[in-house]
Amino acid sequence: MYVCISITVSIVVIILIGILCGSFYYIEYDEYAFKKYTLSNKVYTNTVYENGRYLWGPSHNLITFPRNYQRIDFEGLSVADKNQKNLELDISIYYRVKKSELKNLYNKFGTNFESTIISKTQSIIKNTAPMYLIEEFLEDREIITEVINKNVTEGLETIWIDLEDYKLQLKKITLQETTINKFLDIAVTTQQNEQAEFSKEAEEIRAETERQVQEINTNTTIITNEALAEADRIVTVAKSQADLIVSTARGEGISKIIANFSLDAVHRNKFIKYMSLIDNDNEIKLIDTDNSLIIN
Repeated sequence: MYVCISITVSIVVIILIGILCGSFYYIEYDEYAFKKYTLSNKVYTNTVYENGRYLWGPSHNLITFPRNYQRIDFEGLSVADKNQKNLELDISIYYRVKKSELKNLYNKFGTNFESTIISKTQSIIKNTAPMYLIEEFLEDREIITEVINKNVTEGLETIWIDLEDYKLQLKKITLQETTINKFLDIAVTTQQNEQAEFSKEAEEIRAETERQVQEINTNTTIITNEALAEADRIVTVAKSQADLIVSTARGEGISKIIANFSLDAVHRNKFIKYMSLIDNDNEIKLIDTDNSLIIN
């Protein structure tokens, strides 16, 4: 009798312990959760539970949501620019759910809300891309990324999802082969035009340089000729002045000799004639006959 009672009590205790253990629920540090009563499938959305251990009793379960940032990658997302030219974008977003809006999010989408985030984000990106040209995607990438981020943020707010500034990254832009070839053709044509312009400018500079060189050479010739003429003039004037000085000095010298030696008229005339002949460059023979001077 006592054995049966002991066994019964033990079974009851074990069952109570099992029920008690099954009444504890643990929420991870990176989760939010709603409490769900499994017998009626009722979810209690008025209270959002955070990290911790909770005693709710049996027949309960957890409806969990990610608390940290979640990443979604869009690879090769095809969009069109302002001119309806196709390009592909690789974009990543980092979103997170709002604790204060979990009730609305769950009531609208349940736990399968990420598919709605993906479709809505893709739609916003495709509607934003036609605002810009392909050239602007390549040259103003940072500005376009900020605009797309802003538009996606505003769109996800309508479904109670938080996407902060700088949480959207435009990682890669892929152009179609025809578009790439077009850009290459434009680059080649631009380079050829620039080369032609540089060649034209070089020819103009070369022609102007030659003109200036010719002008300088002409001026140099004129200056040289003027300098030579001036030099000849100076030499001629100097020679004339020198001859004048020499003649004057010689005349004064002869006068002093005649005055100092008291020559008579005959000897004075003969002396003057001899001195005149000495100054003559020609080869002259003198013959003196009876005080008469003969020039041969």
